Amino acid sequence: MTIYTTQGPVDDFDDYDTDDPLGEDTDCDSDDDSESKGKTRASRSIQHFSSAAKRTIKVAYEYLKKTISVEDPFPSTDESQDKSADVMDDPSYQLALQAWSDAAEKLDNELIDPTLEIIQRIRDRFSQYRGRIKNQARPLDISAYGFR
Repeated sequence: MTIYTTQGPVDDFDDYDTDDPLGEDTDCDSDDDSESKGKTRASRSIQHFSSAAKRTIKVAYEYLKKTISVEDPFPSTDESQDKSADVMDDPSYQLALQAWSDAAEKLDNELIDPTLEIIQRIRDRFSQYRGRIKNQARPLDISAYGFR
């Protein structure tokens, strides 16, 4: 079975470095003795992906914007769904996966399979795009309904 990771496809899970899943340097031999002053947020950057994956992600963002603004701004969730269920069953992940598929088809990058990390990066844009839509709609509502 082939497993897709940020380190690339891995045909045998034994070859996958589980101590360092992101392929980053894990040495802690820093000369900086200062302690962290708060929680660190995981990077939402796409810079560590391949150039083909970055192009596909950027086009997927556009497909996601279209879906959010025209088709399904608030995908329904099943209240009875168990929290331990597969994350990819979530409707927002399904929309992100569909955006990836549409982008890959448009760019003829169908050979690149998305990782969970890629789908999460696309899905993370939901709230940002909804906020933009609300910001653009607010002046229209004010003028249409006479609010001051």
